[in-house]
Amino acid sequence: MSLTIAVDFDHTYAADPDTFSKVVETFLEAGHTVLLVTKRHDDDGKFAQEVQDIVQNDIPIIFVGGTHTIYKDELVRDEYEMAVDIWIDDKPEFIRIFAGRRNGISA
Repeated sequence: MSLTIAVDFDHTYAADPDTFSKVVETFLEAGHTVLLVTKRHDDDGKFAQEVQDIVQNDIPIIFVGGTHTIYKDELVRDEYEMAVDIWIDDKPEFIRIFAGRRNGISA
């Protein structure tokens, strides 16, 4: 079964790029699709370059900031026509399916 896995950038992938690079490679080798989804702006400048310089994997980078979209999952679904199976994010409140749940975990 192939999964689509979205990984946040700030305070997640960027907190330990070496480890997350290995985790992402493991997912890719297992046949899964991995996306990096960040609330940063794709400004074709400083912020975008910082992300590209840190990410060690050849995976799509989706910039949510500046799109007038609050929830990451809505942008991925509506603009990229993809459904994410697993989210790895330090701020689950920016993923609609977790918004309003305590610590992003359902009871």
